[in-house]
Amino acid sequence: MAVDPGQASEAEGIWKEDCAPLMIKQKGCRSEQLLKCEDAPGEYISYAEWETQADIDALRDSEAHKQVQNHSRAL
Repeated sequence: MAVDPGQASEAEGIWKEDCAPLMIKQKGCRSEQLLKCEDAPGEYISYAEWETQADIDALRDSEAHKQVQNHSRAL
């Protein structure tokens, strides 16, 4: 995801406080990280490790995924 560099702190806070906790509670989620691009301020990658492809597919159809998308789109 990309945000205005002036919103970087806000984006990181939203991810830490809202998005990551939702993700890590999902069945099969082993870990969730927000990776920050050093060469392009305001660019991030959400990196998660999952038990199975079925767990990833279930996430995509979940209410938690919709909430994460809403948080991300707000920025």
